[in-house]
Amino acid sequence: MRRWILSMFARVCLGVAFLWMSMNAFFYWNDSFAVLQKHAQAAGAHVTNTLLLKVYSLLQTPAFLFLKSTVAFVVGGALLLGLRVRLYASIGIVWILCVVPLLHPFWLMSGEARLQSLLFVAGSLGWISALAFAWTSIPEGTKGRDS
Repeated sequence: MRRWILSMFARVCLGVAFLWMSMNAFFYWNDSFAVLQKHAQAAGAHVTNTLLLKVYSLLQTPAFLFLKSTVAFVVGGALLLGLRVRLYASIGIVWILCVVPLLHPFWLMSGEARLQSLLFVAGSLGWISALAFAWTSIPEGTKGRDS
């Protein structure tokens, strides 16, 4: 019984946090887009590979912000409602693992920018571990919404 309550509490907290991030990006679009551009430009300034420069130019588009916000909305809603928790927690983990190194390449930076990126990456590891907890908190062989 306690494990179920803890699992539900973790899913609700994660779901609300992901929905909050998504809604913040949609309601404050211009501010969110400016922050995204700032991070993508700062990360892209340290790259010389032409393929990666094209990737960083794609990260600075409104379409990427829309995709980022939509993924957060879908993952957050599914976690909040308890729908296919393993699937959507996995999607969240893969998304974070793909996007965070692109926007925060601390290994290419120096000084204060390196420290800020490193702290963001450390926070992202916390999100990954919380999603992994949500993923593992569903008991094996359960019937219902996650099977």
